[in-house]
Amino acid sequence: SVNEYNKLSGLQVYPNPAQEHFVIVNNSGKAFGVDMHNLLGQKIKTITVKEGNNYIDTKTIADGVYYLIPSDNAGYNAAKIVIRK
Repeated sequence: SVNEYNKLSGLQVYPNPAQEHFVIVNNSGKAFGVDMHNLLGQKIKTITVKEGNNYIDTKTIADGVYYLIPSDNAGYNAAKIVIRK
């Protein structure tokens, strides 16, 4: 619906910078995918984000700056996350 597009907002991500994990908050009422890209534009991983708080472990992710890009139907804009262990 038109209202859904009007509420386009940034993904809620915390803590930022992240150490052991970060949380993606999904209040959209539906699950969607989020692609995590490094600053070179390479996809590092795809995350399935369910309704509510989604805890993402950073153990296997190198320190750096990443963009979290939701799938087109998610109703959210991209967000930036800094990982600093």
